[in-house]
Amino acid sequence: MTAHRLQTEIPAPRGVPVSERQAGPHVTYQPHRLSSTRAGRAVTGTRPAPEPAPAHHGHDHAVHCTLFAVDIVSFTDRRRDDEVQRYVRKAMYGAIRNAFDQAGVGWQEWFRQDRGDGVLVVVPSVVPAMLFLDPLIDLVRAELRFHNKMSSDAAQIRLRVALHAGSVLFDGHGVVGHSLTRLFTLLDAPAFKAEFRETAAEVGLVTSEHLYDDVIRHTSGLVDPADYRPIEVAEDGFVTRGYMHIPPGPAGRAPSLLHQMRSAHAAHATAHTTAAANGTAPGAGHGADDVPAVRDVRDVRDVREARGRDSRDGRDPWVAPEPRRAAQ
Repeated sequence: MTAHRLQTEIPAPRGVPVSERQAGPHVTYQPHRLSSTRAGRAVTGTRPAPEPAPAHHGHDHAVHCTLFAVDIVSFTDRRRDDEVQRYVRKAMYGAIRNAFDQAGVGWQEWFRQDRGDGVLVVVPSVVPAMLFLDPLIDLVRAELRFHNKMSSDAAQIRLRVALHAGSVLFDGHGVVGHSLTRLFTLLDAPAFKAEFRETAAEVGLVTSEHLYDDVIRHTSGLVDPADYRPIEVAEDGFVTRGYMHIPPGPAGRAPSLLHQMRSAHAAHATAHTTAAANGTAPGAGHGADDVPAVRDVRDVRDVREARGRDSRDGRDPWVAPEPRRAAQ
């Protein structure tokens, strides 16, 4: 029997004798999703047993869970066409699934919800929340480092991760609760996004104040509470607090050119403001000469290193354009 015939002959409706069931487009079961045993049962007219649902889905009351959400940075970048986006999503799921399994959290057992450029995972508190901090985050970083090493620039993956713990309700269609609102408020916090954007790290993590106070602050292992910095998070007209941790980026990778130029401009502006307030010239003993202002793009470390790589690779060395003076 061909795969096509198998797909159209598998019965779908419940409660109707096999002889009276009609094959058609309503068929749910497909051959490529069935094991050989289950496919054989379908051919003989025996309905395959449904996959068991996780036990927590049947609860009518609130369930206390650890909430984990990720978002792919710059997923909608114009360099990512449809094929690249599909490849990136597949790689993201593979990295997170492997990290969850290796950390001892598990993957198949828990509720998951696809969010296009990310995913939500809800894990009941039978699994210690500490596993999400150590070793899960470092395992995700390791997976992404390998992926980025083997992928093109357009397929690079950097993830923002939010963690929270709270009560949620399962309603048969998904999961609801104010704890989820807080989780995604943390994930989309402008302060978190801005700070992570200026780094080269593969993963940035933000946690709720509740999780920090109950778990992180009391740890004495590999998780150092001093690595987490408080940030302000606006939620429903109120300002709450989250705690952000951005692990180091790839070794030897310099800050971005934009980050260096912004930092230099800010330092230069601060020197001028201080000098003006004191009624002195910027160079009169106020350290203006020490301000690392970028006056030429060739002074930036990223560019110097790029020129060195070009010469080693045998390519034409990069030549910076001559700086132009502004019209007087």
